[in-house]
Amino acid sequence: MALIRGLAGRYVARAALLVIMVTGVVARAAADAPPARPPGSPPATVLVRGRSGFVLGSARARVVVVEFSDYQCPFCRRYYASVFPRLKADYVDPGKVRYVVRDLPLDIHSDAFAAAEAARCAGAAGKFWPVRDALLAGKGPLDRARFLAVAREAAVPEAPFKACLDDHRFAADIRRDKADAAAAGLDATPAFVIGTAGPEGVTGLPVVGARPYRSFANRIEYLLRTP
Repeated sequence: MALIRGLAGRYVARAALLVIMVTGVVARAAADAPPARPPGSPPATVLVRGRSGFVLGSARARVVVVEFSDYQCPFCRRYYASVFPRLKADYVDPGKVRYVVRDLPLDIHSDAFAAAEAARCAGAAGKFWPVRDALLAGKGPLDRARFLAVAREAAVPEAPFKACLDDHRFAADIRRDKADAAAAGLDATPAFVIGTAGPEGVTGLPVVGARPYRSFANRIEYLLRTP
């Protein structure tokens, strides 16, 4: 009888140990699993309405990348310095991707809206891209003196540029960009939608943050392979 009780005790101990081990494995698996999408986060695909923005690349490109950016955002500057040049060289310049830049100046950045106005005012003179480059370089404050200096370096005619700034000529367009971003569930910068163009805008996958180059390239390659 004592032998039976001893054997039973050992089996119970082993069973308890097995339960503990299985519980640990399950807990580790749960910890390693990707988190569920929190309520209110962007869906798998979103629609960015409208066709505004400054564009690089072929108008015939089926794949479109829409960028929403903030000139005062350090992550936007990081992306623009390290990832954008590679995307441009690999996909935009060869005509595989159309790249659209739109504005999303965040309320927490007091100078971002004015910087977006300055870039658009330069765009009215055909100098959007060199002024954008200079503003995102992060050298100096984003104030009127800087805007005028950058515009001067880019050979933007000064009188029309000043008048554009004073009139806030593109403020409504910037607010429209912000509204379109909000409607797509995008509320941080840099934010992107990588997808295809349709009658109402661009439908695609939202990507938020200064992600590595491969995060963008993988999605672009998938769309290029998809009929």
